[in-house]
Amino acid sequence: YAKKTFTVVSGSTFSYLVGSGGLGVNDSNGTNGSGSWFSSSTFVYAAFGISGSVLTNTDGVGGSGGLSSNSIGDVVYSGGKGGNSNSQGTKRGGGGGAAAGSGSNGATGSNATNTSIGIGGIGVEGGGSGGDGSGTASGLSGSIPGGGGGGGSNTKGGNTYKGGDGASGQIKITYTVVSTLNTLKFVTWV
Repeated sequence: YAKKTFTVVSGSTFSYLVGSGGLGVNDSNGTNGSGSWFSSSTFVYAAFGISGSVLTNTDGVGGSGGLSSNSIGDVVYSGGKGGNSNSQGTKRGGGGGAAAGSGSNGATGSNATNTSIGIGGIGVEGGGSGGDGSGTASGLSGSIPGGGGGGGSNTKGGNTYKGGDGASGQIKITYTVVSTLNTLKFVTWV
């Protein structure tokens, strides 16, 4: 999450990019998401999350949310970390991390156990929830904006399922007219 307040001259134009969520991949690490930016990636930028590691003979490691230290703005927050998978029994997936919101970091997804899937982090104001992990299918995708996907499973029968996809980011612009100038208040989530 990144927010910046700045003044512009009426009629100005700006470039922007709404970041995409990472994709779950069957029997392999997922792909990373991409960051969101406004004007340029060095002006206001909300960092992307990193995919988790594939489940092997040990517990898989949940991905990390986009870090505030990699974001640019007047106010920045980090996305929540994904929960770890469990390598025992049905090999359940961990919960996806929630996106950061307008007032706080995103919630962490819970770890999977021998008997239960990981639950996605609950979304905070302005941020999407993480998807739940799975014990018998693909993980659930995260909620817009910016929720991380839940981990997939690897069943006793050898069937493997992909993790859920991460949700795309969002750009939100608010403004007030001051005399002949517009003051823009910019907010973006990833």
